[in-house]
Amino acid sequence: MTKVKTLPNDVTPEEVIRDSLQYLDSLTERSIGSDGGCAYRGMGGSMCVVGRYIPDEKYHPSIEGKTVYDILATNLPLWARTDEMPLVLDMLQDIHDNGFVEERRYEAKKLMAKYEIDDITLDGELFTRDNC
Repeated sequence: MTKVKTLPNDVTPEEVIRDSLQYLDSLTERSIGSDGGCAYRGMGGSMCVVGRYIPDEKYHPSIEGKTVYDILATNLPLWARTDEMPLVLDMLQDIHDNGFVEERRYEAKKLMAKYEIDDITLDGELFTRDNC
């Protein structure tokens, strides 16, 4: 069972990307709802990359199927509403929803390049934008 992740309001896009990519890399499967689709909060206590940032008191099953932008003002913490965070979370959600492990690494590489992140440790191994 995944626990909700709390981040400070002054968190940077790079910190969110690093935290999220490490979380994504630890997943063996997507968070799936009872309808068989991707879910912010799935069966068995699973959470997608954005779902784990939704505080318990802000989560309601009615948000399932909605985009990051749809739930931004009412369900996500304050830090998620600042600067480039909605775009960052949307891109991370796309990686979760649409990617298998090999594709995740390719998409992670593109995200790292966009935000000029040189390297990240995934599954105990150092990856750079060039070898991710």
